[in-house]
Amino acid sequence: MTSRSHPLSAGLLSLLALPTAAFAQSAAVAPFVPNGVDAKVAANITALTSSEMDFMSEYDGAEELGATPGMNQWCLDNPGCMATIGRQAGADHLLGGMVSPSGGDSYAIYLVLFDVNSGTFVRKQSFTVATSPEVLADSMGGFLRTVVTGVSPEQEAASTSVADADEFDPFAEEDDFDFAPASTISHTVGTPGNSTASLDDFEDPELVRREEEERRRLAEEAAAAAAAEEAARRAEEQARLRAEEEARRRAEEEARLAAEEAARQRAEEEARLAAEEEARRRAEEEARLAAEEAARRRAEEERRREAAASEEIVFGSVSPDEIEVEDIQFGDATALISVEDAGGDDGGGYAASGPSYSGRSSARVSDYERPTERSRARSTEDYLGGLDDLDDSGSSRDRSARDRSGRDSSRDRSGSGYSGPSTEVARSGGSGDPPLTVTARGGYSYYQSLNFISYGGEIGIPLLPSLYLKMGAEAFSVKREIPQQYVEPGGPTSTWETILPIGFGLHYQRTATNIRPYVGGDLTITPYTADFKVAPGFRARLGCDFMIVDSFGFNINAAAGFWYGSDLAKVAEGMSAAGIVPQISAGTVLAF
Repeated sequence: MTSRSHPLSAGLLSLLALPTAAFAQSAAVAPFVPNGVDAKVAANITALTSSEMDFMSEYDGAEELGATPGMNQWCLDNPGCMATIGRQAGADHLLGGMVSPSGGDSYAIYLVLFDVNSGTFVRKQSFTVATSPEVLADSMGGFLRTVVTGVSPEQEAASTSVADADEFDPFAEEDDFDFAPASTISHTVGTPGNSTASLDDFEDPELVRREEEERRRLAEEAAAAAAAEEAARRAEEQARLRAEEEARRRAEEEARLAAEEAARQRAEEEARLAAEEEARRRAEEEARLAAEEAARRRAEEERRREAAASEEIVFGSVSPDEIEVEDIQFGDATALISVEDAGGDDGGGYAASGPSYSGRSSARVSDYERPTERSRARSTEDYLGGLDDLDDSGSSRDRSARDRSGRDSSRDRSGSGYSGPSTEVARSGGSGDPPLTVTARGGYSYYQSLNFISYGGEIGIPLLPSLYLKMGAEAFSVKREIPQQYVEPGGPTSTWETILPIGFGLHYQRTATNIRPYVGGDLTITPYTADFKVAPGFRARLGCDFMIVDSFGFNINAAAGFWYGSDLAKVAEGMSAAGIVPQISAGTVLAF
């Protein structure tokens, strides 16, 4: 019975194979990835594999792809990458591989078959083969069939041998030829039109069982591979999502820290600007008050002078109508000033109360001894302000000139003696108001290992006649070499950096002459880092203003100070947290 069913089973298997050939799929072979071997070796194995695959009945043909960007070791195990390359090639299946050295005379070949339509791996296999070209040519067909069908050549040969042995067994038992009883024998010839048997009646149960087991095994392997692929895909997706979440979290944290830092810097900048604005407002208010006080004093002095100039001159009993302008001679400015000399009249000075007249006096100015040059110089120096009381028309200077040339300064007068007020004038040094000063200067300073160029200015606000409040800021700039590890290719190797010390203090300065030396001391505040770390300090100062005119002059200044900052030692190699700051500078000064 078994021997009769084998030919039918073979025919059935042939019929079952027809749909597979009818529905053969297209395939593409991607360039194999060389991993530690020559690229030509990988290219030769790729060509050999493509040729073998082109003759397989499972495919209509196999296309060998040219240079394929993105095909690498990572892509061989990544479904997304393989699907992209397969879709671009227009193939149903995509075969890829990697060639690696395995010992001195063999290669390790890793083959991957990918189903482009379903987006899953069909099978992955690794093989080891000798490096001989003949062995490679003989072995690649079997390796390829194992990857495509899942059955190795050895398994396929063993299965074929068993089937042939069953079909041509010459020792079949006699029971296989049992005949049916005569009463059941039909003498009617069975034709396809009248036969009641089906194809299932001619199948070998053992062959069906093996085929069922093989199909079940293949289905289980495919399911296991799909499950493993799905698990790998899920793991990759979860890893990608975790990486994206971690990147998003880091980005949000960095953004938050950056926002907090920006807010802190804005707050510090606003506080600094508010402090500077408050200091400027106070300085302007103090300057305004000082200017108002100076204006008030000048106005009082002017009123005092005007009152002194407008005092009526009394000429005793002589009526003003009887006095002619020519009768009053002023001489030079010192003629108005009565100086009491220790030597009396013999010393060449005037009497304290001046001459007295009885009736109309015939005395002349020349009757009185002129003051000595020493007395005149002293009087002019001490009472120079009295010149403001003279007539602006210049007639008094003309009459003084006539007196010095020896002409008479008065005519004979009749009447009572002259009894006017004393002609002594009190010493005056001007308004005495110390000026508000604005100084701009530039210079040089050295701090530890740094050579600074300094430039800036300050305001001097008078508090007392010789005491000033000084406030200002000077920029200290230095050119520094950039450390080699921070120099960008083609970028600069040095850079200019600037700090801005702010100082305020008290100075003692006399302003009575055009040469005005001063001495004083300041407290300094020096921001020296990007996050506004501050180095406090102090300095002693010595200098002088050389006034060309009352409102403009030149300034020289020398200072020696001390700075301390907890992070100053980090600014440059070899620096410490504290140090001496000498400075010399010069500039211009304006006085208001």
